[in-house]
Amino acid sequence: MKKFFALLLSAALALSLVVPSLAAGESGADSRLTQITQAVKTTLSLDTSGYDTFYGNLSEDAIAPQWDLNWSNAAGDRLSISADPDGRVLWLSRSDNVPGSTSPSLPKIGREEAEASAKAFLDRVLDGSVESARFDPEGYSAPTYSSRYRFSGTILLNGLPSPLSFSVSIDMDSGAVVQFNRDVLNGLYVGGVPSETAAVTADDAGAKLKDLFSLRLEYVLDTDSKEAVLRYLPDAIDEYYVDAQTGEVVNLTQLLQSFYEKGMNGATAGGDADAPESAPSDSLTEAEQAGSALLAGALEQEALDQKARAVEALGLDAYALSSCRYTVDPDWEEGDDGVQVMASLTYNREKDGNLWRRYVTLDAKTGELLSVRSTLPWSKDIERTVTAEKSQALAEAFLSDFCPDDFARTALYDQTNVSLLNDGEQIPNQYSFRYARQVNGYFFANDGISVSVDTSDGSVSAFSRNFQEDITFDSPDGIVGEDAALAAYQATFAPVLGYIQVPVALDQADASLREVLQQSGYPFCYRLTLGYALEAVGETVRGIDAKTGQPVYYQAGQDGKITYDDLEGHWVASSAQVLAEYGVGWLGGSLKPDSVITQKDMVVLLYSMAYRSPEDPEKLTEKQLDSYYETAYAQGWLTPAQRQDNAALTRIDLIRMLLNGGGYGSVAALEGIYRCDFTDAASIPAADLGYAALAQGLKLVQGDTAGRLNPAQTATRAEALTMIYNFMR
Repeated sequence: MKKFFALLLSAALALSLVVPSLAAGESGADSRLTQITQAVKTTLSLDTSGYDTFYGNLSEDAIAPQWDLNWSNAAGDRLSISADPDGRVLWLSRSDNVPGSTSPSLPKIGREEAEASAKAFLDRVLDGSVESARFDPEGYSAPTYSSRYRFSGTILLNGLPSPLSFSVSIDMDSGAVVQFNRDVLNGLYVGGVPSETAAVTADDAGAKLKDLFSLRLEYVLDTDSKEAVLRYLPDAIDEYYVDAQTGEVVNLTQLLQSFYEKGMNGATAGGDADAPESAPSDSLTEAEQAGSALLAGALEQEALDQKARAVEALGLDAYALSSCRYTVDPDWEEGDDGVQVMASLTYNREKDGNLWRRYVTLDAKTGELLSVRSTLPWSKDIERTVTAEKSQALAEAFLSDFCPDDFARTALYDQTNVSLLNDGEQIPNQYSFRYARQVNGYFFANDGISVSVDTSDGSVSAFSRNFQEDITFDSPDGIVGEDAALAAYQATFAPVLGYIQVPVALDQADASLREVLQQSGYPFCYRLTLGYALEAVGETVRGIDAKTGQPVYYQAGQDGKITYDDLEGHWVASSAQVLAEYGVGWLGGSLKPDSVITQKDMVVLLYSMAYRSPEDPEKLTEKQLDSYYETAYAQGWLTPAQRQDNAALTRIDLIRMLLNGGGYGSVAALEGIYRCDFTDAASIPAADLGYAALAQGLKLVQGDTAGRLNPAQTATRAEALTMIYNFMR
């Protein structure tokens, strides 16, 4: 029998319990464990009588000490809880060794009931005098890939947002809490929780923060579009906040960086292993011969090495070739973009114990350079003499020589200086440059060339390029002014008062803690500051449409969530929406409930039921659809001989596919033992009577107003969803 926490429904009984410090005055670890265990059990109203083994571990960490409590029994049920020395629950994990159904099913409890269980639990484990929970709408996940609901959010302090977060997972059948964790203000924080009263108004703080915004006008592509439109995009800025007491604007990013020690010692290793030799064979099948033919015309390793070394800017004279790997694209056809066979060459260079690796990718048949990347050592002992100006000159000389036509279509878009050294020297191990395509005087950042230069020798350490030739560009006429666009963008944000985690020098910690932090390698500690930060109002904005001046939001439904815009008033609406919440259905934005369902539609629908991975059947490539059908064959939904992608399915086709996949196929195929109560049972073929009888018995289908199954009637997408819903209940 399942054991689970008794989560009380009464709000009065769900109040959090404040436990006095249990560490003080206790010398024996056993006594402390006894008190911690009792405190945790009291907080959670925990019945542990079903467990026969218990032990506790103590981590005497001066920064964040905690107890780990563990219960188990012979049946394989386990419960683990971590608590601090005051008995505050920090982490929980519970598992019961109860066999689950192998067939996909809908949860026995709904989201609202699960959320109520999570809230009741949080009321118990949070310090009600200062802490409360705010659930994040984006932090919710339904029991799709797992058998649990998951909720996450922010721990409010004095009713205000803080850097502390939590997550709670609820079993979809029992409503029990099966996973919990939370952040705490441990020894890394000094100064406690400040007053929640601000001296600065939200309007004043918001005006200061919004003045930091700036926009740039660029061409962008929307999803699945081939027309680039002009849009004002926000420039990246550091993270800022306004001190709620002084009104000072603080650059939190810069403050944090000032505490970090820069750089790391040592070289990064790793790389491509040599490709294994093929096993000898006396004869090859037709498929093997066809596969071998794909490599016809590929250059040998020595010739490819010569092609790579001929690109002088790569500096490969100082490198030794260590491996060459060929990669075949079996789906490539004449006229396709890309290449049929790529060759990846790995080069090594070692000097004074430091290792450089350069990975050069070529078209294996022509030797054309496709891309370059490198792993470079970080050691500060390496002499680096190539400045940013010299690096840019070398990069542009390489591009002018190697790909002059593409380079002529671009302009310098971004320069990134990475990997600063330990001693703060301003020359990193490489400088990186991005040259983006320009059209009508505006950047189109999707297309362009990236190149990096090794500052130890001036060689090209990275190179890649991408250009799309089938893109059209909207006219730049009629765009709104930058001031209007900036005002529209600013209006999508609002200042929010909350507690902000701010790094401070270690000398603000007391002497004993400061020593521990220093010995542990912490360069700073934290304090909480009351301040204002900007948060998006509603959905996150991508930018401002340059023609209308209106905000452009990230499109809903692009993250794998199922949404339908054509369900209002339809009889399938309730079932379709329940299934959609759990990842069962189709992407695309519309259900088209009364449309005929094709075999392809049903295969994609069944896949979403089995794996909670919905897709739009019309957006699948041929290769992707093939993989879905391979799954259909493996799951028993149909056989390869039955594949007819666009064939319209009948009602008995749906029943057959669903029951075959559910493991009922062999039973349904038995003849002479079934009867069903449909009024048209006599017209059901003998081979399908078992399927019809099982479908009726399992309540997958019911007859029409005249009690008929109508097995040969063409089915709709709504009917398919209804059968899935009934199957999973």
